[in-house]
Amino acid sequence: MEEKGLNLIEGLSNHYKEVADLATELRGDKTNVPIIGMGHLFATGGRSVDGDGVRELYVGTLAHIGAEAFPKEFDYTALGHLHISQRVGKLDNIRYSGSPIPMGFGEAGQDKIVIVTNFNGSKLGVIDEVKVPVFQALELIKGDFESIRSDISRLVKDDYSVWKN
Repeated sequence: MEEKGLNLIEGLSNHYKEVADLATELRGDKTNVPIIGMGHLFATGGRSVDGDGVRELYVGTLAHIGAEAFPKEFDYTALGHLHISQRVGKLDNIRYSGSPIPMGFGEAGQDKIVIVTNFNGSKLGVIDEVKVPVFQALELIKGDFESIRSDISRLVKDDYSVWKN
């Protein structure tokens, strides 16, 4: 890995460690208060969908942040940037909720969720995934002329409200 990527990972890891140390100090003996870390970045192993608008800021896996960058003092880490709900490093306490609406036609038909975390004191309890209703459907229409015309006719006939690509 290039020095620039290593420096970025080290800087982010150090920043999260400093934040976790400060949060632990501020929490003091109130151990029933969870410490929640947040970030907007691309973690190692994260999945995206073609056409979702997610930009990788580094080529390949260069400077992707692994689960080990998030301190154990964080009872939960909520991440953003990736549009698909997923765990980081297969851990329940480090997660992307995903986008609440499709961000591109590659996400059409994909279930979107909101993650509701429950804590028993500072211990992560049940994690509920609440499905977000679809308020505006996306429909990808492609094929030869007759297929496209047939799909459009079907949508018009069914009075199906969609954004089309």
